[in-house]
Amino acid sequence: MAQIRWNEQFSVTNEFIDNQHKQIISIINDLYESQRKDDQFETMESIFIRLKEYANTHFRDEEKLLAEWQYPNLKEHHEAHQKLINKLLEEQKEFINMKKQYPIRQLLSFIKEWLVDHLYTMDKKYIPYIKQ
Repeated sequence: MAQIRWNEQFSVTNEFIDNQHKQIISIINDLYESQRKDDQFETMESIFIRLKEYANTHFRDEEKLLAEWQYPNLKEHHEAHQKLINKLLEEQKEFINMKKQYPIRQLLSFIKEWLVDHLYTMDKKYIPYIKQ
């Protein structure tokens, strides 16, 4: 699996949100790099927790802005975010239980696919509602 590279097609035309998306990509890439180097379990666990926590922060911030912008599909957007957080919580439990046997590449592939799809399909929908 290749790392995710930010490109302007990911942009939602809001610097604050774009920067948070870049940070999420950076953390995913850190986890990928840690897995690639076969780092210790604790290192990967720490990055995984950082990803989950930062995703929570980003989702909260993004949803607050969407509410301010009166985005009509906020509920649907929130539900998509919540599904990912629930998935990450489940995977974190599995990760801790399985340690080195955990299929981290599978998780990375899922997260990458989810993020790219979310950026292109859901996040692009709110661009017309953005108030700079």
